[in-house]
Amino acid sequence: MNIRDPVHSDIRIDDTEKAILDDLNFQRLRRVKQLGLADLVYPGANHTRFEHSLGTMQITRELSESVLGKNDEELICVGLLHDVGHGAFSHQSDDLLKKHLKTTHEELGIQMLSSTSLKDVIQGSTLSHQKMIEYMKGRGEGVLVSGVIGSDRIDYLNRDAHYTGVAYGIIDYPRIRLKLTLSNGKLAVYSDGLTGAETLLLARYFMFSSVYHHKTILIAGGMYENALDIAIEEKRVPADALKSFNDEQMLGAIISGGGKPASLVSDIVSRKLFKKVCYTGIGKDVKMEEVAGKLSKAGLGREDFIARMIEFKPSGHDLQVVAKDGSKVGTLYELSPLVTTLEGMIGSRRRLLVACGRQNTEKAINAIKEFL
Repeated sequence: MNIRDPVHSDIRIDDTEKAILDDLNFQRLRRVKQLGLADLVYPGANHTRFEHSLGTMQITRELSESVLGKNDEELICVGLLHDVGHGAFSHQSDDLLKKHLKTTHEELGIQMLSSTSLKDVIQGSTLSHQKMIEYMKGRGEGVLVSGVIGSDRIDYLNRDAHYTGVAYGIIDYPRIRLKLTLSNGKLAVYSDGLTGAETLLLARYFMFSSVYHHKTILIAGGMYENALDIAIEEKRVPADALKSFNDEQMLGAIISGGGKPASLVSDIVSRKLFKKVCYTGIGKDVKMEEVAGKLSKAGLGREDFIARMIEFKPSGHDLQVVAKDGSKVGTLYELSPLVTTLEGMIGSRRRLLVACGRQNTEKAINAIKEFL
């Protein structure tokens, strides 16, 4: 069967892939937004992890053919399943997974392959369960999914650009696909494919600047995280909800739990968001505990403000560049003046975001003056 996708056109699905798609654990991703609360700024950003997973599978299939010269079915299915462990609102759940469950969405995805009905689907097919686990961990050929220019990143940049209407995320995927290879088990690009790799890293930078780190999106996400964090600590929402709830279920659970978390979520839903107090560069010696402490001393409760350190993590240092004969030439960072300049510029960029209700802005400004 084929599924029509707005980014990749027709995506072919075989019987095993269809069985994975039909599993309830995977179907949950239909109601987990890819970009969390970004639709409050970009109304078209309502695409989901379900669509992204299909797209990642399609690119993985193409990379498997072009890089490995074969259809590695385990690798292709890992492309499909790589995000199955995501919590509600995607990355908005990441910090809370670490805090309350001591895990990550990647680790949860691996666990689900061994402890849910997905295990039955895999065991009922010709797929190697152990091989898939290794790929899910990014080992061996799994780097074609999780690598710095792997199928996951290629799809989300193109897809997020499509649904937000931001053209910066468009990359030269056809060129990248032809110039990718594996060298000593690591992802590599041929030296004549440097420009294609550069387009991806540039697209990632611009998407972070204009979408992923947009102040309003960050504020809405911070309000949601505060609400859920407090709700879990006050036992209004069970911590295990982080593993199994979709977006709608989580919002419903927080609202039905009542209290201050419910008020925060109601404000998000009605777009009554906190106002920016600052979103500016800050020194590396500033600790967020100190910032939060000053705001608390000024009379603001945990539910009254958000304080986040926003950083952009450079990438490209470990991407190998090889000659046609497979010999190592260097790394992308070493060989591309563009990437070297870009990463040097953004690697040191560290910004403090503080926001609160309009009635508390003056208090907040006075509380954090010393950090600005």
